[in-house]
Amino acid sequence: MTTNRRPLNSEAAEKIFNKRAGVKAIEPKDIGKRDNFRVNGPGNDIDVKDKDGNFVMSVVEPGKILRKRIYNVTAVSMVALANPLIMDLYKQAQAEEAAGNTESASQLYNEFLNKCTISFGVLHPLPTEFQTLTKGDIVKGTVDMLTPEKDGTKGNLITLADVAVLPASPIGGLPKVSLGELIGQMQAFGEVSKTPFGKPAVTQPQGAE
Repeated sequence: MTTNRRPLNSEAAEKIFNKRAGVKAIEPKDIGKRDNFRVNGPGNDIDVKDKDGNFVMSVVEPGKILRKRIYNVTAVSMVALANPLIMDLYKQAQAEEAAGNTESASQLYNEFLNKCTISFGVLHPLPTEFQTLTKGDIVKGTVDMLTPEKDGTKGNLITLADVAVLPASPIGGLPKVSLGELIGQMQAFGEVSKTPFGKPAVTQPQGAE
């Protein structure tokens, strides 16, 4: 999960995206590949739900809701960027920023980044090697694609399966991308507002210069 002390604007969001994408950009052709990934932080615990939105009960801890810890890794999902619903978050953030609504724009940029970031989950109780996993640690996982919602209306999600914690080692293998270049390509097809990522569209009054 992306969290920031200062409100996010388009420039800051692009820098965060490019930093992650500069390490790895996961495409559909990468499904099934096994590679090393760098963890972004200590993770966040959430309750587990099934595809109908119902809480899943723990078998190990009877009477308790099953929980898992979500870890983000330094990589972005090209599958997410191809999802119109996620690109709408970017366009909404641009519009809010152009209108001067700093807080709402920041929330939307943050949500956009979270949707684009690759993550994986580990069920509680956490195995020993995951209990101290934190920013900078290295894991090895298999790139996998899931459909979280029962009806599939929100698209597919890239995640990591069969994750193992490794000692520090080089990260590499998959392609790098730039958000600015991606947005430019989408603009060519009329899929996003005709402005650079760092310059939200501002509507000028008729006759204004």
